[in-house]
Amino acid sequence: MMSVPCLIALIVLVSIIVVGIRLNINLGVLGLVAAYICGSVIGGIPAGNILGMWPISVMTQVICIMLFFGVAMTNGTFKAVADKIIYAGRGFAPLMPFLLYLSILLVALVGTGSTAVYIMALPIYLIAKDIKMKPGFIPIIVIAGLNAGSWQIFSRDGAVASGIMANAGFTTQQATEIGTKLGLHYLLTSLLLFAVGYVIFQGWKCQALVTDKPTPFTRDQRVTLILVAAFVLIYMVPTILGNFIDSAALDFINARLNLFTLACVFTLLCLILKLSDMKQMLDTVPWMALITVGGMGTFIKVCTKLGVVDVLSSFISNNVDPAWVPSVLALSAGCMSLFTATISVVLPTFYPIAFSLAETMSISPALMVSALTIGSGMAGISPFSTMGAVTYSVIGEEDKQKVFVSEIFTVLLAFALVQVCILIGLYNI
Repeated sequence: MMSVPCLIALIVLVSIIVVGIRLNINLGVLGLVAAYICGSVIGGIPAGNILGMWPISVMTQVICIMLFFGVAMTNGTFKAVADKIIYAGRGFAPLMPFLLYLSILLVALVGTGSTAVYIMALPIYLIAKDIKMKPGFIPIIVIAGLNAGSWQIFSRDGAVASGIMANAGFTTQQATEIGTKLGLHYLLTSLLLFAVGYVIFQGWKCQALVTDKPTPFTRDQRVTLILVAAFVLIYMVPTILGNFIDSAALDFINARLNLFTLACVFTLLCLILKLSDMKQMLDTVPWMALITVGGMGTFIKVCTKLGVVDVLSSFISNNVDPAWVPSVLALSAGCMSLFTATISVVLPTFYPIAFSLAETMSISPALMVSALTIGSGMAGISPFSTMGAVTYSVIGEEDKQKVFVSEIFTVLLAFALVQVCILIGLYNI
């Protein structure tokens, strides 16, 4: 039975989103107040513990990345690159949204996984602005391209998922076969999501506004480009090689490589080379967005403590007809992913359930795994999840409200499309 604090937390979660949007109040402030009232006053959680739920790691990651990439913003490097790309494709403006989708897919595919959002979100936004693409389309492009690339069996997230399957009861051969099908199902779902988004946001109306040949890169822009390329290569090359080569040296390097601490090193290099100054770099950090993510992240952790996730899990076991199990698993995993990480929490929780249900109910294990994994992964673009928060953080102030609403819309649209894919048998391929 749902406890009173849990029920109140669910009602408040919906209410603060509506109030924040209608009254234009920062959701982070509302989230912190809600976390205190629901968690401490009603739920009995010590107030000090609630402050300890502030998502420091997410904020640190965004700050580290934005300080480095902020250099390329302040000295116009990314803008110059965007102008050159648009100029080169000026005769194919309606195809630009697909090229943006393809670019993030490829970066995620070669081994960066979900971290591709840190590298690609800002360039995608800048190009989108220049081609007059509706900002609401950006979250769809990001999550569709990211998931299509990162969940292939030979990419990072796909490889990890196969390992989790093997630990959940599937044989190694089963895990490999299901993992391969999962990559295909993710690709088909992401293409469907992109196509629907292209129609909704009228992607064919994009315009190549850069008609004059862009000016050459300045000295600072050339150096910044070199540093950005070096940053990406230093992080990506060992990661990619590690997926194909069993080497102690590569394991040693990968164990000591971290995307965010590496960004701090390159930030220092930019300061030494005087490519920007610290004040300009700090101005690029989206402090208002971080308050939103931090406050709502704190409240969502309180919701978890009050039993929201447990309520969702018990609902499946007590109320679901076997024919609807894949659909309910997809929705439940997606909802749980709004509160916790897909790779580290959702999949280890649901894969054993999928293995057990596939055995007892004679449901295709590939269908079960694809349904819950894709349902969970698509929730990553929520503004309260890391990928959604990073995407939201690079958006200009004039577009933040539209993108925030669109991220929520994208999650709902993706959930609906996953249900359609299940019903039409797409995940039985």
